[in-house]
Amino acid sequence: MTLRNRIHDALPGRYSWHTLLWVIFAAGSVFVASGAVGVATSPPALDRVYTVHRVNGSTVPYVTRLAATNGSLHTVELDALSLRLKRNGRFDVLVRYRHAAWERAIAPSAPVLDADFHGSYVLTASGALTLYPDPGRRGTRRAAWNGRVFGDRVLFRRTIAMGTQSYGFQFELQYDRSIY
Repeated sequence: MTLRNRIHDALPGRYSWHTLLWVIFAAGSVFVASGAVGVATSPPALDRVYTVHRVNGSTVPYVTRLAATNGSLHTVELDALSLRLKRNGRFDVLVRYRHAAWERAIAPSAPVLDADFHGSYVLTASGALTLYPDPGRRGTRRAAWNGRVFGDRVLFRRTIAMGTQSYGFQFELQYDRSIY
C-alpha cells in the first residue's frame, strides 16, 4: 500500500489527491512555523539583566594595571558591570569603576566613576550575542561586542588597546534574578 493510499484511507470521508496534498502542505507549514523542525528561528524575547562576576577568571572587584606606550601606568578597578537586554532588541550597559593614572594602587578616596552605553543587539538561536553600541557623544562609532549566551551566563572576550599595547579580557556575566 502506498503512502498516498494510507493517508487517503486514514482520513474520514473521500477526498481528492489534490485536497490531501493541500492538507499535508498546510500541516507541514504549521509544523515548520512552530519551530519543531531544525529551522533557524529567533530565540524567545528577553528582558534580563546580567551582572559581571568574573574578569579573566578573577572575582569582582577586579583590579588591573595597564602600561601605555608613553610610559604611563594606569590602575583600574572594575566594581560593577551590568548588561540589560530588552525585549525590543535594545541593550543598556552600566559600568562602575575607579581609575588612577601613574599610581600602582588606587587611593581609598578615589571616586567611583560610571560609564554607560546603549545600542541594539542580535541574539541567534545558537546563543551568539552581538552588541552594536550607538555612536558616542562625539559621533564616534564603537566596535561591536561579540559574546555567547550559555543558559544564565554570558561570556565576552574583549581586547583593549592602549597605544601599541593590547590587553585581553574575558568578562563572565551571570543572570541577576533579583532584578527580573
